[in-house]
Amino acid sequence: MDDAPDQDEHGSEIAKSLGTRVLRCRRPVRIVQDDRVDSETLIRDGLELLFVIAVGGMLFSAIRRLRRGEIQVYRCPECERPTTRANGICKHCSAPLPDAPA
Repeated sequence: MDDAPDQDEHGSEIAKSLGTRVLRCRRPVRIVQDDRVDSETLIRDGLELLFVIAVGGMLFSAIRRLRRGEIQVYRCPECERPTTRANGICKHCSAPLPDAPA
């Protein structure tokens, strides 16, 4: 074994610092890729495709409604800024919102 300053008898210094050993193979390792597709992969890919179509359709519908002006933004009657009705008060000016849910 070569006695280089960055190696010891178990491998490199990096491997030693990680607490692992470097395995040395005498012959090259062949990695065989299996090109077969099983039914679980097909089902998973099919469900993923359906999710992508569903989310894409929702985004397309929301963008189309926004461009047509069918979605109205709620604005505070006091400061005229967009806000949510969920809290009952405007997050900008703290004015009470008259049509907030109870």
